[in-house]
Amino acid sequence: NGPLPPGAAYDVALSAALRALAFHRRRLALHGPWSWLLRELSELQGVSPSHTSLRYVRHVLAVATPTADCLAAVLDHLAPCLRESMDGRLTSTEADQLAGIRAAVEQLVGVCFQNYKNLSEEEPRGIAKEVPQQVPAPALGIALELSRILQRD
Repeated sequence: NGPLPPGAAYDVALSAALRALAFHRRRLALHGPWSWLLRELSELQGVSPSHTSLRYVRHVLAVATPTADCLAAVLDHLAPCLRESMDGRLTSTEADQLAGIRAAVEQLVGVCFQNYKNLSEEEPRGIAKEVPQQVPAPALGIALELSRILQRD
């Protein structure tokens, strides 16, 4: 068998961290010792920031809702990867991952735009049955920014 490649070792550690932090659609942040451990592991093993961001975004998209916290997490990690892509600095594996992530993010942004009147930070799934009090929803501005950076690339 042999040792895990650095990227695979990081992916295993990220999955463990997310399980330990009870990661779900309303608890998306990596924090505390797990954040430190993942940062140190990636630096020591030479795992690129793009790889770490893309892997995290994949986990976020697996539980994604059209809410401000979710869209902000995606935006914060995806924007640098899109810049790296435009500069031709992603590996072929990272570029392939980005293509799949990009399609999923475009779909999530589409859900935001289709349901713009009913977006709600209070609803577990991010969409209310009735038009909520807070209009426009905070998620809408972030969805617009995501749409903008996806179109620019």
